[in-house]
Amino acid sequence: MLISDIENLITSGYTLAKEMFLTPDMYYLNKAANALKCAVTSGFVNMWYLLGAGYYALDFAGQGALMEDNINAYYPMLCSCLIEVDNLLSMLGGQASSLLAMFTGGAAEATDCVNTSGSVIYKVCTDGSGNVIDPCTYGTTDTDGTTLQLTSDNDLLNGCPCYDANDVEYTCPEDMDTTSCFESAVVVADCGGNECYPCTDDSSGTLTGTANASFFSSADDCSTYDYDADKTAQ
Repeated sequence: MLISDIENLITSGYTLAKEMFLTPDMYYLNKAANALKCAVTSGFVNMWYLLGAGYYALDFAGQGALMEDNINAYYPMLCSCLIEVDNLLSMLGGQASSLLAMFTGGAAEATDCVNTSGSVIYKVCTDGSGNVIDPCTYGTTDTDGTTLQLTSDNDLLNGCPCYDANDVEYTCPEDMDTTSCFESAVVVADCGGNECYPCTDDSSGTLTGTANASFFSSADDCSTYDYDADKTAQ
């Protein structure tokens, strides 16, 4: 508890910078700030071992109260600091939002999403056979038949999807993970000349009809059942 509170207090600066200065499109600055936060927090992960070792050493000599008394005396001060920091973050965060709205004219109006060729991007929530896809995805085919175009204020991404000159989608910088202390990669497979992703169905067999079945999907979020485990098109 003590170490966790100290860690929260120290990393409040990261939270403040994230709220006030760093926007989602500042991908590398976000990664740099998060790397600094990870470097700080990693040093506290096992610090309680050092405190524990010190306490037991003192306790062995009959002086365990020396550490207990100091922790009991100063811990309330740490708690009050955390409360003040939380209040400060809330206040400054609100001020930052007001300043941003003042200088940018408020929130930008939502725009319709299209790919490089200008094809409309639709929000897709069914597989074309009436089966609901949860969460929804998107594509250039209006599978739902509702002509519901994806807009920049959608609830799937941080804006419109990004496409290169050949209309191949790539991950937008603002959709990249800037908060993890460890990098990860999505494994891409080859399904008959098409890119696909290895997936595992849920315990209800929602997509494949078989619980926990392995399959391949054309969507990197495994929202569609496009190939079976042998990469045979479905």
